[in-house]
Formats: sequence, C-alpha cells, structure tokens
Amino acid sequence: MDFGKLESLQGATFTLPQDAAMTHEVLTQAAKQPLALYAGLPILSDPGYVGRLYPKGVASREFFRLYSQRFNTLEFNTTHYGIPKAETVRHWARSVNASFRYCPKVPQSISHSGNLMKTLADRDSFLEVIQLLGEKLGTQFIQFPPQFGPERLPELIEFLKQWPKEVPLAVELRDAAWFEPGQGAWVELCQFLNEKGIGLVITDVSGRRDVLHMTLTLPEVFVRFNGYGLHPTDYSRTDDWIDRLRAWQRLGLQRVYFFQHQPHPPNSLDMITYMAQQWNKTGTPHMAVPRLENPDAQQSLF
Repeated sequence: MDFGKLESLQGATFTLPQDAAMTHEVLTQAAKQPLALYAGLPILSDPGYVGRLYPKGVASREFFRLYSQRFNTLEFNTTHYGIPKAETVRHWARSVNASFRYCPKVPQSISHSGNLMKTLADRDSFLEVIQLLGEKLGTQFIQFPPQFGPERLPELIEFLKQWPKEVPLAVELRDAAWFEPGQGAWVELCQFLNEKGIGLVITDVSGRRDVLHMTLTLPEVFVRFNGYGLHPTDYSRTDDWIDRLRAWQRLGLQRVYFFQHQPHPPNSLDMITYMAQQWNKTGTPHMAVPRLENPDAQQSLF
C-alpha cells in the first residue's frame, strides 16, 4: 500500500495518538465478553510465500486452505476489482475452516463512483453474493479515494442508511479535510456510524498520521498497519499497538481485525510472527506462533 508512504523515515514520528473521546465512551458501555482476535495478511498469494507459507510445488488452488490453517482472517482485496460470481464465493467459503473470517473490500465501482446513490444496484448485487460466505464473512471495508471529502457527507450518510445490519462494515476515509481540528462533518459522521453500528478503519502509515484517528464507533477495531521492510520502527510500532489493544480490551473491546502490510509481502509473515510472540507475553487470548520455515506443519496461528 503506497498511500501515505514517506521516502525516508528520518524525523518521522510514530507515536500513537491519544484515544478519541468517543472511543472511551463506546468501549466502557459495551457488554463485557471475551475478545475475538483476528490478524492476517493483505494478500493471499506472493512468490515469496512459497517455501515459507506454502510448500514448494503446491497448486495455487490449495492456497486458501493452507492459508486458513495458519491465519484466521484475510484482508480480501480481490473483491475491490469486481463483483464476484456466486460460485466463486461459494468456493471461497468451502476452502477455509469454520473459524476463518474474510474481510472483503467493497468494489471500486461503488466506492470510487462520482455519486454513491447511483451505485445502489451494484451495492445490492455485491451484498447478495458476498453473504454467500455465511459465517465466514467478517467485517467488510469500504475505502474511499483521497478526494472523497466532507462535502459528500450527506451522500455518504444516505448511502449507509440502507446498509444491512447483518453485514458488518468499516469505513476508510483518506481526504485530509475530514481530520482537520473542529471538523463538524467528522463528528456528525462518527455519531451516525455509532448509531448505525458501522465501524471505522484506522490506518497506521508514516506520512499521514491524521488517518490514525483512534476513533472507535463500536467495540471493534479494524487496523491496516503499514511497515517499512522490517525497519526497527515496525517492531516498536507493533509493540505500541499491542499495548493499546490490551488497554482497549480492558475497557470493553470485543473484536480486533489487524492486518500487517509490508513493501515486500513475505516480510508481513515476519511481522505477524513477531506480533504473536509479543502478544502472548501480555495475556489472553493466546496466539500460536507459526513455524513458517516448515510450511507443511499443520499449525494455526490463532
């Protein structure tokens, strides 16, 4: 993911901001229940996965099954490029174990349109087919383009009013105008999302710290973490996230989706392994550390 990347980390600040006021309110009012933790990768297939995540010589049709034996979620960007066929979705559902959750990206024909209200037919078609994932459907996310600003708030709210409650959704906004101090549109949107039961994506990337807004509109967090090729800050930032997630867990956080992005995709395997090791030092739920150097081992990450 190139959005918000810096050419150099010299002088970059990675401190996590303080929680938004809404976050504390949402978490402390949530029903207490065990934390559901999902962490995974942004892509299923990469040549560098072979020999570490997948055995050498394995057919690509086996990737879904093998991936789900080690991870319990996938940031599923395939759906961003088009509405899949029903049989394809059924295949995805059959290919993973019962505890696995897909997080599909809403098609760009919807999110990147000039008018969301003209995409309702596409939206309804996508919702109909993606629900064929059944219990393996996790939280979807809709990523709007950088030029999608607060002036489109009425349109966005009208579009989301008709989003079905049974299909979990998180919204990712990237126009800097949303995050300007005192921006009333942001406050209004967050209040609406809280009432509607829709979440927000939190993006952790070096060059755009404003999108690291730390606002939860429901007791769930969806994090897209962007690293720098196993730079030391990748590890310290992951440590900081573990501390924050544990603090939110104590307040009432119910569900986590956390995705590790790296410029070289196989490095995401290293970061997930590190995250699992560090997470296990801080409490429950437990995360089993994958033995990625032995891809034939039938071991789940979670």
